[in-house]
Amino acid sequence: MHLVLFSSLVPVDNPASGFDIANRAVLDGLLALGHRVSVVGFLQPGRKPAPGCEMHLLGELEVTNAKVGRLQKLNWLAAAFLNRTSVSSAKMLVVSAGRIQSILDGLAPFDGLVLNSVQLPAAFAQVFRPYPSIYVAHNVEASSALENAERAKGAFERYLFRREASYLERYEQQLAQNAVALWTFAEADRLGFGRAVADRAFVLPLVTGWDAPILPEVQRQHDLGLIGTWSWRPNRLGLDWFLDQVVPHLPTDMSIAIAGHLDGTPIVSHPGIRFVGRVPDARAFVAASAIVPLISRGGTGVQLKTIETFELGMPSVATQASLRGIDMVPANCIATDDPAEFARLLVEKVGRARTGVSQRLNGSLFHQAQQTRMMQVMRDVLPDLAAGGDNGRGGKAVATPIDRSRRRAMMTGAVTASNAALSQRLILGIPVADPGWANAFAFASEVAARPTGQIRLAFLNANNANLMMKDAEYRDVLQRQVVLPDGYGVDIASYLFHGDMFPANLNGTDFVPALLTYIDRPMRIAMIGARPDVLLRATDNFRKHAPWHEFRPVSDGFFDRSRSREILADVRAWKADILVVAMGSPMQEKWVDAHVGPQDARLVITVGALFDFVAQEFPRAPKLLRRLRLEWFYRLAMEPKRMWRRYILGNPLFLLHVFLHKLTGRARMSVGEAGPGARKY
Repeated sequence: MHLVLFSSLVPVDNPASGFDIANRAVLDGLLALGHRVSVVGFLQPGRKPAPGCEMHLLGELEVTNAKVGRLQKLNWLAAAFLNRTSVSSAKMLVVSAGRIQSILDGLAPFDGLVLNSVQLPAAFAQVFRPYPSIYVAHNVEASSALENAERAKGAFERYLFRREASYLERYEQQLAQNAVALWTFAEADRLGFGRAVADRAFVLPLVTGWDAPILPEVQRQHDLGLIGTWSWRPNRLGLDWFLDQVVPHLPTDMSIAIAGHLDGTPIVSHPGIRFVGRVPDARAFVAASAIVPLISRGGTGVQLKTIETFELGMPSVATQASLRGIDMVPANCIATDDPAEFARLLVEKVGRARTGVSQRLNGSLFHQAQQTRMMQVMRDVLPDLAAGGDNGRGGKAVATPIDRSRRRAMMTGAVTASNAALSQRLILGIPVADPGWANAFAFASEVAARPTGQIRLAFLNANNANLMMKDAEYRDVLQRQVVLPDGYGVDIASYLFHGDMFPANLNGTDFVPALLTYIDRPMRIAMIGARPDVLLRATDNFRKHAPWHEFRPVSDGFFDRSRSREILADVRAWKADILVVAMGSPMQEKWVDAHVGPQDARLVITVGALFDFVAQEFPRAPKLLRRLRLEWFYRLAMEPKRMWRRYILGNPLFLLHVFLHKLTGRARMSVGEAGPGARKY
């Protein structure tokens, strides 16, 4: 096939940034399959284009904000407003649509376009629209912009990020819907594009270089080594979290080297920290570390530094966000989001390294697995590109769904995909999935049956929406989970924000028992939560409800949190498929986020008071009241002393949040016991 790859920045000879590495991986994969690839885009100053393909450079262009002056930034901003586009696409407008069309005409005939990331394809969408294309989404850029808006330092900066998010959301949806296929680098990003493109959206595993990297033989120079482009906001959020919340738990004799570009050196008190700036050999720097902390706390997409760490076989401690897009986590990596536990694991691993136990693995096995799965996705999808248009000779391309039998075959080859992808809508800034019952069951059962990976299901109702509005940490946790709608309150919010209610009220009390009935393949379900006697009664009733499954009451919900690892070791040893956690919000979601990793279960569901209802500790409302969406009124009548604050005060407070969000166009943090970084009215 002859493919034309359009990218804001062309793949380069020696990729350094995450964007460069992903660009090069896509190009190398296409070339390895024997295709002719013509590349069109800008070259970043001082870089050399990648060899082995036809390059059609649009010129040199610096697009990194940190590397240009204030005047250039103002020019980009002015171009964005004058052309009614995003700033990222305005940067591309130094060339004309006519020139892009002329290049395409000169390259014809071709089988289709590979549109790499949103910036250049959005700037010239009218040129690309007639041709069959594959859209490669490095991140869900609109979500990243919204995340930046929430953390903006002032009203004007917040406005600019929200404006950027608005344009990017429209561009990304248009590119995905017009494409024959969509490639993302992480499952969460694939889900973010919704069910409209579900049959042609696939996760593309990445490698950091076509040849497996070799770990340099260097002497250990520091206990912990961190490297990254810290001027990129999501990376800086992770670094600030590490310095502020993890480092205080580390002993003063631990040596910590931090490499990479920084906009301003943070003030730290730990005597072992060194900021070494840019290093000549990133892999040698990593190899000189005993342990690699992987500390991402925000953004979207896959973390290339995580992939490189695993390819090098280095031992690590990782946040859950650092493992986005990684199905097979090596045995020498442990994941947690709890700062104290993160520090404890680092101390434990460094202690072993100091006694001569390197804890390093053969990273080439991870590299080979990633590369094989990446090429399989490409091999299965590319024939649909050739069938989706007329080989670049004009005429409208038709994006046809990929044959479902082939899609199932791809899934059995360990390609991360979902026949029942969930579209989402924002409620108070939180993406909430909007499936009907059937799609929700299909999605959850498919996840539970996978051999690797993990999805966490949470629920958003009026009560925990109020909680997240005064607890920034809880809000961040929900951003990292698949959230389902629960109750009439979020229906009202959906109607006000999006013009219709959710297709189904997927509250955990109804959803989980129904899901267990829906899944006919025997599963192992581990249960944590409630009082010991309630947990045992709930287990017995679940066994009667779905006797083809195995249920294990692992622990009540009042255990000493220092026993978290011990409890999860029991779950892991039992090889649970589904883990159900009932400890109340926000505790249950935070605990899962901090402690539960992909090795513990494929599907994790946080369910509040479910065990109490299943054990018949509390009676359910009559069916008529449930159909009328008045179960809250029944619970208030049955337990007025416990529930009056939640419903009498909480429901109006939730509606106030919704009204203010609708009025101002942004979710606000409420006054109260706000967590770190919380915003107030």
